[in-house]
Amino acid sequence: MSDHLRVLIVEDEPLISMTLGDIVEETLPADVVIKSCVREARDVIDEPFDLALLDIDVTNGKTYEIARALGRNNVPYVFVTGSLKEHLPADLADALFIGKPFKDDEIVAAVRAADARRKFAS
Repeated sequence: MSDHLRVLIVEDEPLISMTLGDIVEETLPADVVIKSCVREARDVIDEPFDLALLDIDVTNGKTYEIARALGRNNVPYVFVTGSLKEHLPADLADALFIGKPFKDDEIVAAVRAADARRKFAS
């Protein structure tokens, strides 16, 4: 097992994805995989991740199917989005949710929680 947290970021705004990646990498040793659309995220969804940060509305759709696949694989995910929580489908209504604009400490807390979960599971 790697000593690095493995984090998937699905975000179509380059500045935001870079900011999220920087926060993750500054918080803990981490390997960050950034995808900008649902199609790209589908290509890596079966890879092992410790956490995912998902914008809801990306270039070619919504990331709901990615969230569901992560959930089936027991990978924690957080929606980091400008969308409204009350618009989530019923099966995702209990998902962790950080609204944009986000505060760095909200992302740090999510990363630390995922790291603690990973360490507890091993």
